[in-house]
Amino acid sequence: MNSPLKCPFPKSDYDVKGSYSRMLQHGRCPHLFWNKYRPDKENRVPGVTSVPMVRGRVVHATANQVAKVCIKRNVDGIDPDEAWGIFGDCVVDERASPEVTAESSKIVAEFLSSHHGFAVDDPDVITETETVIWWIVSDEHVRVAMVAKIDFCRYDLTTGEAVIVDYKTSPRVPKTAELERGNQLPIYADALLHKHPELKKVNGAFDFVAKDHQTQERDLLPDVPRARKWVLHVARQIHAGFAAVKTGKDPEGVFPAEPGDACYAYGMICPLVFVCPYRKRLELPVTDETSDEEMLERIVYRDALQRAEKAAFKQRTAGRVKAVTAGGKTASHELVKDTDYHFDRLKGLEWLLAKGYTNEELALRLKLDGLHNQDILDELIQYGAARVTSHTTLVIGKAKKQ
Repeated sequence: MNSPLKCPFPKSDYDVKGSYSRMLQHGRCPHLFWNKYRPDKENRVPGVTSVPMVRGRVVHATANQVAKVCIKRNVDGIDPDEAWGIFGDCVVDERASPEVTAESSKIVAEFLSSHHGFAVDDPDVITETETVIWWIVSDEHVRVAMVAKIDFCRYDLTTGEAVIVDYKTSPRVPKTAELERGNQLPIYADALLHKHPELKKVNGAFDFVAKDHQTQERDLLPDVPRARKWVLHVARQIHAGFAAVKTGKDPEGVFPAEPGDACYAYGMICPLVFVCPYRKRLELPVTDETSDEEMLERIVYRDALQRAEKAAFKQRTAGRVKAVTAGGKTASHELVKDTDYHFDRLKGLEWLLAKGYTNEELALRLKLDGLHNQDILDELIQYGAARVTSHTTLVIGKAKKQ
């Protein structure tokens, strides 16, 4: 049996495959998009995960499984022991850490205590969870095979009315205006309209399960044309970009790196953050011809890059800190304290390693700079070496990641 997420259309029917998240990724950083979806799959950047991402998958999987049971039985809730059994299975499936399990359990508890309207009295009303819909969006320039995975929807084909709900696990609830500007729910409404063209009204809402807060339902149909326009605009850029690379153009020029949220967002560190071609622009001298826009971009990117590098270094040292603490030593506090102070040294260390400095020479260089903690010396050297390896693998793109 084919997976519902496998495109059902022959390749001759479309130019680009898309989804809301894929289109959003291109807008945030075309360079990261290229490295995630380039045609030569063996050279795609390895996937990166984070605590918020795994937590989101655990909560989504639990919520959807509980919803399926409730819909099948036409009830609004199930026995707590059964619900927590489903949660435990989802934790195992995602290989979630104790930290993720603890955070997820709090959010799931909020979800289980809320009313979601799973049970319906009207036989004409249909409720579904994890609805996957494929459809084609096209104009005279490009054809897009779009896919949407809707967390929960309820519709009545006799009245032509439907409601879409998307679960969010973020602890932050954006402002209403920010949510209304987004294209996610209108794209889902477009998907539902393609599946059920007889629908006359489609409302939508976000359910922030971590806050037990569901946004007010709003009519999505007026925003569907805007969402389609956005999808086609991004698809044209993607299609033209792939075509340009196929003719021999440099991917870094066709899919440029853009500083901003993609560098470090949702607890996820960009896998290219240490080898990003945009970093080269930071090394260029500032002249009278450097525009104000270029200077602003440099400032924005440097800030995003530094946050991402700090987060990455802290994640790498986290295992070391726990190991030291478990051993009953006191060096863990010193390691944590020095992490922020010394992370800037990693930038120079990367290039020193690339030029062939030995570990002994690097250690001497760092000691001359006033760094004497051997644990941190070892960590810096190992981390710098890992960065050089990533640089060779991801930028040149000829060797698979070991």
